[in-house]
Amino acid sequence: MAAKQKILIVDDDLNIAELISLYLTKECFDTRTVNDGEEALAAFEQYMPNLILLDLMLPGIDGYQVCREIRAKSDIPIIMLSAKGEIFDKVLGLELGADDYVMKPFDSKELVARVKAVLRRYHPVPKTHASADMKCVKYPGLIVNLTNYSVLYNDQPVDMPPKELELLYFLASSPNQVFTREQLLDHIWGYEYIGDTRTVDVHVKRLREKIKDNGFWSLSTVWGIGYKVEVNGGPAMKKTIFPKLILGFLLYGILGFSIVSAVTSHFSLRHIEEYEISHLYKEANLIASDYAVSYYSNYITLEDFESRLKALDTYLASQIWVIDQKGNILVNSAKETDLSTLTHTESISAFDISDFKNHSCQTGLFYDYFEEEQLSVYAPITVNYKVRGYVIIHKPLRLLTSFHRGFLDLSYFTFALLFFCALILFGIYACSIILPIQKITKAANAYAEGKFDYPICIPANDEMGRLAASLAYMANELNTLEEDQRKFVSNVSHDFRSPLTSIKGYVEAMLDGTIPAEYQEKYLNIILFETERLNKLTTSLLELNQFGSRGAMLDITKFDINQMIKMTARTFEGICKDKKIMFELILTGQTLFARADMSKIQRVLYNLIDNAIKFSNADSVITIETTVKNEKIFISVKDRGIGIPKESLGKIWERFYKTDISRGKDKKGTGLGLVIVKEIIQSHKENINVISTEGVGTEFIFSLPLHQPEDE
Repeated sequence: MAAKQKILIVDDDLNIAELISLYLTKECFDTRTVNDGEEALAAFEQYMPNLILLDLMLPGIDGYQVCREIRAKSDIPIIMLSAKGEIFDKVLGLELGADDYVMKPFDSKELVARVKAVLRRYHPVPKTHASADMKCVKYPGLIVNLTNYSVLYNDQPVDMPPKELELLYFLASSPNQVFTREQLLDHIWGYEYIGDTRTVDVHVKRLREKIKDNGFWSLSTVWGIGYKVEVNGGPAMKKTIFPKLILGFLLYGILGFSIVSAVTSHFSLRHIEEYEISHLYKEANLIASDYAVSYYSNYITLEDFESRLKALDTYLASQIWVIDQKGNILVNSAKETDLSTLTHTESISAFDISDFKNHSCQTGLFYDYFEEEQLSVYAPITVNYKVRGYVIIHKPLRLLTSFHRGFLDLSYFTFALLFFCALILFGIYACSIILPIQKITKAANAYAEGKFDYPICIPANDEMGRLAASLAYMANELNTLEEDQRKFVSNVSHDFRSPLTSIKGYVEAMLDGTIPAEYQEKYLNIILFETERLNKLTTSLLELNQFGSRGAMLDITKFDINQMIKMTARTFEGICKDKKIMFELILTGQTLFARADMSKIQRVLYNLIDNAIKFSNADSVITIETTVKNEKIFISVKDRGIGIPKESLGKIWERFYKTDISRGKDKKGTGLGLVIVKEIIQSHKENINVISTEGVGTEFIFSLPLHQPEDE
């Protein structure tokens, strides 16, 4: 007779493990059940099973890790059993090496059929030599070899599951070609695959965590379509704000130079001319009203008059004429003049003082007398109220232009100095603004690709620093959001599917005769227990749903909190007697009146005391104490039990959270009790805190408003 095939059943739910064992035993399989990951690994070595039925949510080592360790040693068939129904969980399980994935609640007969089918197909596969025709794709820094399922990134091997490697190879084999998620599912997972396209997103995210883009290629997302491996000729020059700022700075320099060259030049030349006209006019008036009048009045000699004009010629760098009304040049400081005879050797026949019009100056060649343009300023010589002639001062415009050029050179130098200072300020601006913006941009791009662990460090305590801190906080929240959502759905599905699996399986076993009539009472009690468990979970969910963003409706009344504590403690006398647990009540006064919703506060006390009993050791004491301080009542529930691990203290207020991650040790708990407690206390605008030391005990303290006489 052939030996029975051995099945190792790994499930933390004893009821489900026993149910599976009943059906497999009926089909002539030899079974062994274990309840956690460490026992599973030990039983695998000792029991040498032909197939393993493996639950995922196990205490200690979870099912994923158990699968990894077994796959490293053996290719024995593994069927995963779990209430986790997300595509991510199924894909991960199959990628780790599971041969099948069965979701709870399952049909027991279908499970047996799957076990037989997997065993029927299972044959140890001998190792073969690799084909000479290797399937390999090479990029700078990346080699993907599909023949031996290996990946080298920067000359370092990368551990990668088969589907991830196949996906990377498929994309890399067609550079710059965009593939939709549906196309990738068909090519990598096969046409018969039924699942969510999010499977592709999960695998791409994992690929990006293992291999980073470089300047020659990148694993790019084409938004709304799919993915591609984008190949460039080299490091791409992306558009940034820095070249725009450089261009703006250069335009500022060109514009500034243009303003200095055009506007400043025009106004400065005009100012110089006006100043020179004013200055020469004053000198001409001085000569006409003083020197010339003094001469005509015989106060000075002709020689003195001429010498004074020559001195002024040198001082003003200008020719000074004395000219009569007919245009005869009587005195020219640039030439020797015989004033004793009053003869004139030069004459300007076209001279007409009216050509000056309303101005005392004109520019030009002065009736073509000069070869270069002059600025000519005149003043009349008046003696005894009669105009005897004119004093005209000629200054070459060349001298004004030369002075103007010197002024412009100084302006250009000043502008260059300002431009250099602006360049320094621009550099400081670039370091304090542009560089942080570039860091923030890189971080934002990384977060957009799902790389929420990308570091962003800008220590400045300004807008940039606060923006970077806010962005990093957002990325951290997004990083945990997906995992929290997945855990929430998994926990809810587990807490519903596990009892449903037990109920369905045991009812079917009774109906098909797997469980004899004489044993049915035992399993009916299990079904009743699981039904109560489902009812409690549903009730807790409905109660929790009442606490919305506006809180729950409260029926605020006056009641004696001491009396409530005594009455609530009495309801646990039976279970306390069984565990030999005693209550120590330290109450303030005979009566202590609180003002709150009596029924809801009773629920708070019931939950806290129930938890204290559940996690207390035998022969221990639970202390309940009330104190009054600052018109508040503080209620403390303290046990001396196993305590809460430090890493779990911040999570106990989360929905469905249990310190037992397998969710299998505490069958009665829903993981919602403390959430409801906190919601009730916060709806009263009060607080609740926890103090716990692992192995010592836990104390919950919450506050309530003290009833005041004026409240009545």
